[in-house]
Amino acid sequence: MLLFGIFAISFGVALITKSAIGNSAISAIPYTMSFLVPQLTYGMHVALFNALLVLLQIILLRRDCQVFDICQQVVFAAVFGSVVDFSMWLLTWYDPQSYPLCACTMLLGVVCLAFGAYLEVIGRVGMMAGDGLARALVKVTGKEFGTMRVAADSTMVLIAVVMNLLYFRSLVTVREGTIVAALLTGLVVTFFSRHLTAFEYAVLPENRNGGKASNIAVPEGNFIVTVSREYGSGGREVGHAIADALGVQCYDSRLIHMMAAQSGLPEDYVAGEGADGSGALAAFYTLYAGAVAEQDMPKAERLFKAEEQVIRRLAAQESCVIVGRLAEYVLRDHANVLRIFLRADKEDAVARVMDREGLSRSEAEAKIDRVNRERADHCLRFAHTAWGMSGNYDVTMNTSRYGVVRTGEMLAAMARSAREGANGPSRR
Repeated sequence: MLLFGIFAISFGVALITKSAIGNSAISAIPYTMSFLVPQLTYGMHVALFNALLVLLQIILLRRDCQVFDICQQVVFAAVFGSVVDFSMWLLTWYDPQSYPLCACTMLLGVVCLAFGAYLEVIGRVGMMAGDGLARALVKVTGKEFGTMRVAADSTMVLIAVVMNLLYFRSLVTVREGTIVAALLTGLVVTFFSRHLTAFEYAVLPENRNGGKASNIAVPEGNFIVTVSREYGSGGREVGHAIADALGVQCYDSRLIHMMAAQSGLPEDYVAGEGADGSGALAAFYTLYAGAVAEQDMPKAERLFKAEEQVIRRLAAQESCVIVGRLAEYVLRDHANVLRIFLRADKEDAVARVMDREGLSRSEAEAKIDRVNRERADHCLRFAHTAWGMSGNYDVTMNTSRYGVVRTGEMLAAMARSAREGANGPSRR
């Protein structure tokens, strides 16, 4: 798969080059150098540039370098360069002239490049020098992989732009196609990753056992209540009231320890639901990088995968109440679920947070706004829907109308009725 991937990436690079409206970030400098030093072929410049990226990794990591990974990337650099030359030879006859045809050629090249990157990811046996450099930068800076990938690619493009202006006095090898390719490639890789799982499991059956949450079957007889809530609405108290009425466990703060253990992330980060990685900028970095190896996933992505694993495992083990963590979305394919969303009037929510956490009014208001905004961002990013939208739940209630205690009693009665309707009156 990796070798097929390298060929697809190389052919994609050749198509984008043939479009004549810009190059991909990884090939912008080599293609520019092929004009400045025509004694070497385009592919040779690609191989040498990738070898330079390997050298940068050695400088950055020093003693932390993995010799096998470095040697592997050098070999892949040589293969990559050779196949780029071969692909350019295959396309010798092709010379698009009209701008629409050039644009179509560039887009086709992006698809080939993205498919090759997808094959590299599912192959799980190695990485190209560009990915290796981004991973090395992650180790040195502590930043996310997507952030470092954007930084590395932007630097490459900027260097190519400077070279163009110095030697050509205009932009020749870096144009609008470079930006389009940069923005689209990650999206297409993600598309392949989401929609070609049948292909992946057919050619690499061992990947089926990769620990995906969707592989954890939830028995139809297990009745689950999910409680999503605005901050300060009393959702945790309502969840425990429902659990007590049903005679089942309620999982709320206990999920933090379980998810931290599953993801390997600090408990304080998990307690914040990965809020620092759910913003628009972080989401852009993730989309830009596309599907990546699990170790290169952003912390927010790893946390959500852990949430899925833990929630589905709990639902598979027993009937229970789960508070928060997008459980209603994670268990969307399980029919025996009662999905609840709770909100509260602002004055009641502020008073509850002030009393519970000892905050001033302004502090409580600021925290409520911040946490609700973070939960909305988290929901939009991972569930791809608006947080609190009534159509995503079976019941939405305002705890201010009846009070938290009475709301808990009413929803507990509803949950008992729903369970009896789903499992029959003779079952708990």
